[in-house]
Amino acid sequence: MLVMSTSTRILQMPIRSKGCLNCRQRKVRCDEARPSCLKCQTHGVPCSGYRTDRAGGLEFMDQTNTVVKRAKQKQLSKQHSACNRVPSPSLSSCDGSQGSTTSTSTDLSLRREQQQSLIYQRLKLMGFCSDGPSNFVWSPAVNRSQLYGNFLDVYLPKSKPIDHFVLFQDIVAKHSDLPELLQGLDSLSLLTMGFMYQNRVLIQQAIQRYGESLRNLSKSISRGDYMYNDDVLATVSVLANCEFFDEIAKAGHGGWSKHVDGGQQLFLARGPDSFQSARSLLLLSNSKHGCLAHALICRQAPTMASPEWRAVAFRSPNQDSATIFYDLALQVPGLLGRHDSMQMDLTRTAGDIESLLNDLFQIEMGLRDWFSEWRTQAMTVGKALFELKPIDDFPTFTSVCFDRTFSTAFMFSSFPIGFLCAMYWATMFALRECMQSLVKLAGEGTFSADHDFFVPESELYIYCTDLCRSIPFFTEPLSAAAGSVATFLPLRTAAVYFASHTHWPEAKWIGAVRRSVFIRGMSPPSIPNNPVTVFGRESHRLTELD
Repeated sequence: MLVMSTSTRILQMPIRSKGCLNCRQRKVRCDEARPSCLKCQTHGVPCSGYRTDRAGGLEFMDQTNTVVKRAKQKQLSKQHSACNRVPSPSLSSCDGSQGSTTSTSTDLSLRREQQQSLIYQRLKLMGFCSDGPSNFVWSPAVNRSQLYGNFLDVYLPKSKPIDHFVLFQDIVAKHSDLPELLQGLDSLSLLTMGFMYQNRVLIQQAIQRYGESLRNLSKSISRGDYMYNDDVLATVSVLANCEFFDEIAKAGHGGWSKHVDGGQQLFLARGPDSFQSARSLLLLSNSKHGCLAHALICRQAPTMASPEWRAVAFRSPNQDSATIFYDLALQVPGLLGRHDSMQMDLTRTAGDIESLLNDLFQIEMGLRDWFSEWRTQAMTVGKALFELKPIDDFPTFTSVCFDRTFSTAFMFSSFPIGFLCAMYWATMFALRECMQSLVKLAGEGTFSADHDFFVPESELYIYCTDLCRSIPFFTEPLSAAAGSVATFLPLRTAAVYFASHTHWPEAKWIGAVRRSVFIRGMSPPSIPNNPVTVFGRESHRLTELD
């Protein structure tokens, strides 16, 4: 049996005695027998276990079945009763519907508060919170299962999930015994709950688990265990999400960008033929979101943009509209890189510019056709992808951000639809801005670009305002903590454009959102060594908005 020792008083004091809790409370010398103290057995009381050798640690300690059988059943019953008295919200009622009225949003907030209260009670019983019981005996499997369950409740949107977040459910359900994966998921769960309740014990333990996961992951990769081990790839995805939290980012362990690059290197080493199982295809699909965002910022083709890797996605039995979108969108960053190289190449010709414009135009037409068909399919079942609503229909957002530069925002029919719309608008902005730049470049020479390639400035402005109008939706309770992740690329894309084109009211709005919305200890990740195009904190342009 496993026990968590979490007394704040004990954690902060230097360890002088390694005796069990009962003997220390009775002030008698403990024989420190394992698995349980013999003096406790002699007196007919259950041994409460031994504290950790490390001050501040939250470690599991082995106990025997004897301890479990003799646990205080009366205390266990009372603790369960206290937990059950907290009303549990009906998750089925949070199905990702529009919730366009203030009363619906208020109901969602109330259910969220009830859910958080239930979670906090359970964390106290598990010994994670400082005011919880310090000698509570519970199964280690239940401890971890409860923590992961609470994390999923808080982190995942209450709607049909997408691959980027289904992966976490899959990891929890599969009960992997890979140390680095468990430690990584521990870290992400503890970070989420720690910032929710501002509990430093949880946050510090999360940082420790993150470091342990990173070290074990490095060992597995050095041994070559990643070649056909899907859990190793899953660990990279989990650790990348940990980097969204300030405490991990400031520790300087790796960085979101390094995890994305590392994941692509592991994919490349394995090769596309190794992705056949449902789990491996889910991992590949999950990585596309981060790879696209990263590649759009770095303006470099990701590994999975090649034809052989794009073909892998169509092996999955769970293909949907997102499959086609990413097949097209992943080709855009490589075209942006060609544009950047062409700008520096004094030997470029009109033919080079025309060729790149034609390639961009083909992808543009494909993306527009995809979006149009997607909207038509939704309309045939009487369900619009989104509606423009007054900003007051987003009470959580308006309660933390008081800037009213945008008086309306998009109410999406579900979180996955909102997430995919934002990715589409960000991709189209990058593509069309690149075409605009090429047309100007052509005008400097003898080549006259086709009128079909002309991009008005107003179109780029609309893409950025659409991205801004998606952010309030991601702040509301039905988007959960994952909503913060969904805002990173829209915020960055719009911020750089507004600042560089002197749209100062919109730029100030971005600054106000960045200061007010990220209230869970999260902020946009950064990409080092590229100060013009970095994501979030390190951008010279973005810092002006603060």
